[in-house]
Amino acid sequence: MRARLFAVAALVALGPGAAAAQQGGAGASGAGPAAPGLIVVNSAAVVEASEAARALAETEREIRERVSALNERVKAELEAEERELVRLREELPAEAFEERTREFDRRVRAERRRAQERGALLLRFVQDARAALASAVPRVLEGLRRETGAAMIVDAGAVLAVHPSLDRTEAAIAAYDRAMGEVRFDPPAALLSE
Repeated sequence: MRARLFAVAALVALGPGAAAAQQGGAGASGAGPAAPGLIVVNSAAVVEASEAARALAETEREIRERVSALNERVKAELEAEERELVRLREELPAEAFEERTREFDRRVRAERRRAQERGALLLRFVQDARAALASAVPRVLEGLRRETGAAMIVDAGAVLAVHPSLDRTEAAIAAYDRAMGEVRFDPPAALLSE
């Protein structure tokens, strides 16, 4: 709420000059359009609409498919082993059968633990990658502020209403894509290990 009030106050204080500048009015000297007092950017959209975010989403989708396929294969192997145990129940001595059963139970627990670890690794990998993408936003926005000559940038989430001419979100997304370049996300090897 405090951030919204600050943003509204800033818009009121800088509004007339900013609006005139955005409409292409001349400065006091008549030398040309003045720089905007402030610009507005949807900082969340800068990341979400970026090429890097799309690359991360595609990487995450591919990894989830591979992890799911690995889990399904392990599950099928365990089910086959369980069927074999049922078949051997009448053939093996009781002691040997019990030993095989204990080994099978140990493997089931180990594979369940591995599956849980893979899920946790995937979650951490995606969270870390998203945090890395978000960490680049302030640097990109400062570059945009300097480029436009604005006195400040206000996040779109902190204002109730804004004139469309002040919105520079599309320019910020383009600047972010240029700054990030082609991004690759390499998951940890343990994520796909058996």
